[in-house]
Amino acid sequence: MPSIQKRYEKATFSEERLRHVIETLRGFVDKFERGNEDTFKNLRLGFVQGAFEQVVSRASIFFYLQFEGYVGQIFGWEVATYWSLMVAHNLYLDMQDRNELGRMSIIDSQAKERKMRRILDDPEIDEALKIVAMQKIRMEPKKKGWTVPENFYHFYNGRVTNFGGRGRERREVTSYDCALSRWLVDTDYSFKFKFGIHLAQNTEAAIMAILDDLETGRGKMWADFDFDDGYTMEPVRWGEIYSNLKREMDNVDMWLIMNGERPRFSLPRFGI
Repeated sequence: MPSIQKRYEKATFSEERLRHVIETLRGFVDKFERGNEDTFKNLRLGFVQGAFEQVVSRASIFFYLQFEGYVGQIFGWEVATYWSLMVAHNLYLDMQDRNELGRMSIIDSQAKERKMRRILDDPEIDEALKIVAMQKIRMEPKKKGWTVPENFYHFYNGRVTNFGGRGRERREVTSYDCALSRWLVDTDYSFKFKFGIHLAQNTEAAIMAILDDLETGRGKMWADFDFDDGYTMEPVRWGEIYSNLKREMDNVDMWLIMNGERPRFSLPRFGI
């Protein structure tokens, strides 16, 4: 993968083009904020159907995708991936602070390991009692249905899930149950609104950071980000995950319909 610094150097602009990029990024923010004001007015007058929260949440997704796509076209897709991760991680921390995250499934052995880890890390428990307590945990019968608050990897990437078929006929959704997946199909509109608000805030913060870097010449600091640090594979942009989710969910629905079953996701045919 070419380094982010080389990508940035390739995107060294003339003063006129740099001014155009800055104006475009600022325009994304202005357009989003004006759009929300217009949406509120139109909803109040009855010109737009649906809840304000739903409309704003959809606008937030489009705001982010527009931002990511533009950064990728101008600075390269490695830089876009960097900012995708930054936006997502800050969004994750915001939702974590407010206890708004989803939960992820874990197997029995993982649940027991977590319980034993808490006992080991507790300085107030005597060492002999720790051994007894851990032995009791090991002897507990196996259980299903363990869930814990999701970590960032699950929030960003979800998990591969099969919705029917075997072998070549398997119909999988690669990033099922990630935050974007839940935004697409969850009927909890409270989650959709909170996710959308946090996404918009962090997208705007990323744009402000990029503008500051461009105006002060600090953009080369983006080269300090190392995709090998903490990742077993090259990360994927959230916009790419979003597109794959829609395609794979549509494929699952078509396969179910062809087999005489009801569709699972029923995503809108048009729009985002």
